[in-house]
Amino acid sequence: MIGHDIGGQIVYAYLRAFPNAVSRAAILPGVPPWDKVIRNPRLWHFAFHAVPDLPERLVAGRQQEYFDFFFEAISARPAAVSQDARRRYAHSYATPSSLKAGFDWYRGFPRMRMTIPRVAAPRRRCCMCEARLRVVNFRLISKDCEAPTLLT
Repeated sequence: MIGHDIGGQIVYAYLRAFPNAVSRAAILPGVPPWDKVIRNPRLWHFAFHAVPDLPERLVAGRQQEYFDFFFEAISARPAAVSQDARRRYAHSYATPSSLKAGFDWYRGFPRMRMTIPRVAAPRRRCCMCEARLRVVNFRLISKDCEAPTLLT
């Protein structure tokens, strides 16, 4: 199982919940450094989503249109996400609580600092797909990768 950037968070959570389900996993970092990421104009939504209550009020009832913007604007291949998948994705944020939870994820970024031991490092290459990683048993290092508890 491989997780890159936000996908790494998903892989990590899966491994914590099901430590014996996967024999090998790689969690690849996102694009550092964070201070440059949040200043990137293509990622304006990171700051917008962090504003308390405003995104919920502006997006509620327009989830489909809002999410379609992102599929079209920042996807490498927008057509790769079917219209049916887009509808289901928007529907999953149809309730006020689910929409708030989605935006709260961005609001938590400033508090989501984790110290992760370096257990594998890609060799310098021009493309991440050419990277070579050493395989490490997740069960041996998982306690070293604990995130702090977030209180909201």
